[in-house]
Amino acid sequence: MHQPSLLFQPPPSDSTDWADFTDPRDVRQPLWSSNSYPHLAYMPATIRFDGPLFLRLAYNNRTMPLQADRAVWKLSSSVAATWQHLEDTLLFVAGVLIPKLGMIFPLSFTDCPMPRTKGYLRTHKTSNIALQCALKSRDAFLPLIAKCSMAIAHATNDGSPTTSTPWWIEYLKTNHNLHPEMLESLRQSCVGNLSHPWVGVIVHVATCQYFNLIKTMLHVEIPIWFYWGSCKSRPPKAGFKWVDSLCPTPDEVSALLMPNASSSNTSGLPQEPEPLPRLPAPEPKSGQKPGETWQQFFDRQAVRLAQKESCETPEDRRRQLDRERSAADTTRGIPLSGYKVFVWMDEQGFRVRTQINKGEVESWWDNYTKSQRRFNSFDKEWDLCSEFDPELEQSKNPMNFDDGAIELPVWESEEPMGPPPTFATCPIPPTPLQQIWFEDLVWVLGSSGPEVSLTFGGFTEPLDFFVYNRFGFNWWPSGPAYRRVEGVSQVLDQPAWDQVLRTLAAEPAAPPFVREEYKAPIADFVHLMLAGQSLPGALWDLSDSNEHPLHTETPAHHVTLNKINGSNYYFIEPRNPHPSFEPRWTLVMPSAAAVLESIRRELHLRDHVIQYFLDHGIACSTRLCRASTSTPTLHPPLIDHRLQPDVGLGWRPPNYKPDSIDYASYEVARDALLSQPHARAALLHGSIVWRLARESITNENVLIGPTEDVFMHGDVLQTENLEFWDDKLTDQDIDVICGVYKVFTGMF
Repeated sequence: MHQPSLLFQPPPSDSTDWADFTDPRDVRQPLWSSNSYPHLAYMPATIRFDGPLFLRLAYNNRTMPLQADRAVWKLSSSVAATWQHLEDTLLFVAGVLIPKLGMIFPLSFTDCPMPRTKGYLRTHKTSNIALQCALKSRDAFLPLIAKCSMAIAHATNDGSPTTSTPWWIEYLKTNHNLHPEMLESLRQSCVGNLSHPWVGVIVHVATCQYFNLIKTMLHVEIPIWFYWGSCKSRPPKAGFKWVDSLCPTPDEVSALLMPNASSSNTSGLPQEPEPLPRLPAPEPKSGQKPGETWQQFFDRQAVRLAQKESCETPEDRRRQLDRERSAADTTRGIPLSGYKVFVWMDEQGFRVRTQINKGEVESWWDNYTKSQRRFNSFDKEWDLCSEFDPELEQSKNPMNFDDGAIELPVWESEEPMGPPPTFATCPIPPTPLQQIWFEDLVWVLGSSGPEVSLTFGGFTEPLDFFVYNRFGFNWWPSGPAYRRVEGVSQVLDQPAWDQVLRTLAAEPAAPPFVREEYKAPIADFVHLMLAGQSLPGALWDLSDSNEHPLHTETPAHHVTLNKINGSNYYFIEPRNPHPSFEPRWTLVMPSAAAVLESIRRELHLRDHVIQYFLDHGIACSTRLCRASTSTPTLHPPLIDHRLQPDVGLGWRPPNYKPDSIDYASYEVARDALLSQPHARAALLHGSIVWRLARESITNENVLIGPTEDVFMHGDVLQTENLEFWDDKLTDQDIDVICGVYKVFTGMF
């Protein structure tokens, strides 16, 4: 184990006074073990306030939403309410799990001061004091987060399978009626995610009284340094064999104390280079790449948007200009509801693109001027960053506050802070009410549940045109009167015709237009198709005996059939391609019926073909072609954001009935996924996935072609000499888009 960067002198005795930690930010570095606060070892090494639960804390000294109340100042009431709900919930989770687990602590074990003791619920004489108290309250959540993580770490240290719902989630859900979506968000947050790096602890062996808790710390890979005292004295005994066995022997100590034993200049061996600073990981669904600065992000985005603009039709251009004009109207207010907002958070001097939930946009928006906002009309996204206009940022903040709690004189009228209550006397808050969490998450997530909308689609052409274009119905009433097909019911009353309409996905209550003489031929045509019987030549354009058979037409495109892995794929290429209009990708169809429909509709340009497919939810793909490689494609280690777990609906108990909180969380997870570049594949997927993605992704996202990462994470069709690549959705992506959650039944 490497030594910490700064090894403080050990305390003269074990301290139980929080005065040693006057600034809550001190817990962001390894501290000496304290019998009063063993949970501080569970502090995450990097604090990121994100997700449905913790994004409400993601304010700094410049963005903290303060409001004036007559002659005093306070934290915004709506923000303060969500902070209080979060504080009560974390206290409740830790308060019920720790006794249930029977965890044994030193007698001096106590709570750190709670966030509310720092004053975020009170009013203050000046805005500066209100800001100081709000920032200190925000940082006071850190020890509380660590305490909850400690309880969850012990609750999951039982060898239970990870495929089922964790024990602590089932317990809190069943015995204390906490909402499953809140628990799922807690599991994937900085509290319940036990795989991130920890701050760690320096264990003073002579004074430490919680060795029984250290095994779990090691199990979740918390860095621990054991201090055995002076090398000139006899090391103390911990009383646990596995701890005492870690103490270095006298020979090992002597070897380390030999002159030049640790000198790097006399060993003659090549030295390892200093490790590069570890940059914060980008948000999984932000579009930012690992290690990519905000300048590099916008340089890459400029190239992508230029490609999109080159594929625009006049109608697409008109819609884009409309979006730009409507966005310009929002410079004095918040953006339109359909637009995403990203803030470039400063994390250790590195900017991380972070999406702000709808409910918190208003709190962030006014903290940035017009020159510090950028609008992307193609993706309907706003970016907010102070570095867009850094000179203005310096002039706006002459006091040059940092991101932490500022030191200001406290007024004598401020209420004194009492000592923190001990764990034994700290009451457990009441169970958070479902209605409170509904209102809380609705505010944070910016959703109030599903809205009733009109049925999408419907028939925009006469029924006989539709049946011809889709299935090849090719009867004309100009000939002799139609005679019904033998073996088909001769009765065509209203109920029978309504059944025909339902078969064709038409609503009998609002039927498509059709002339009376077409009804009997269409009814026979549909009946014979469903029965799998031969279609008369007079009704079908694929029959040689039809008056106008389809094969006599000269289609505008050349269609090639390729059989790949046992499936048929139809490659569509223009017969007379024009390099100025035709894109660089190949249009590939899995459905012969869709290919025939494009021929019947006489869609001459390939752009018109795919536009029609995208407008009607017909599955297709846009494939990039390259020569087959002799070696398999190498996937770089875990740089694809899609490999990280999505915040979906998670696990639910049998017979669970989703509510508005579930729907609000689903909307956030779905929209975040659809904002990723590879999500263009959702429009190409067709069916229900296409329908759910239609309002979030435009045709331009598809027409630009596959993303730059397609050869690493895309789908490939491989012939003898060629590879055809396109973006794809993972099974997890499809589950998130469709709002799928899993029910643990105990059956595998």
